[in-house]
Amino acid sequence: MKEALWGVLIVELGLFGIVVINIFQNVTIGNYTITVEDINEIPSKISLRIRSGITSLRGEEFGK
Repeated sequence: MKEALWGVLIVELGLFGIVVINIFQNVTIGNYTITVEDINEIPSKISLRIRSGITSLRGEEFGK
């Protein structure tokens, strides 16, 4: 019985770790917005604007 409780504890800690990593990833990754500003063919040139910001778990953007 004692060994079974240790097994349950390890599984629960693993699931908790996956949930924490998933929440951290959703908050920190995906904050980049890439906008193409200008494209010239001769000479070859592309102007980009890359913005990063903090998003909430609901997808709201802060610091626009």
